[in-house]
Amino acid sequence: MEEINPAEKKLIVIDAEKKRILRLIGIALLVISVFLFLRFVLEVFGANPQAPFVGLVYLVSGFFLLPFSGIFPGVGRNVLPGHAVIDVSALMAFFCYIVLALLATGIIQISANILKTGKKVEETVEHDNPVDDDSELVHKVAS
Repeated sequence: MEEINPAEKKLIVIDAEKKRILRLIGIALLVISVFLFLRFVLEVFGANPQAPFVGLVYLVSGFFLLPFSGIFPGVGRNVLPGHAVIDVSALMAFFCYIVLALLATGIIQISANILKTGKKVEETVEHDNPVDDDSELVHKVAS
């Protein structure tokens, strides 16, 4: 087995951390989206807020709606069983969280590329040893 030089190891670590952070962002977005979507659907169909499942969904999704409370005053305030309500705040939160996740993903991607470029430059300048992160060795270890 070939020896991996320290610069290539650093590139592999950067890629691994990037993937870990992107997975966390994806999982968080999935959880938030599911609860906001369930809340929206339950309110549209006039679900009984006294039911345990509905209460749990409203409780958890209410936490994610806190930054958006008061944006649309009077809309969706009184949820009564059997009365359909369109929660515009839930829709707004849903789309805002998607945009935030996309922005965070872009920032992570750009930051990782900047770090990788810096490591390549350091290795090339200091040790006159160009690092190619597209080499087969890096892909084998990273996979």
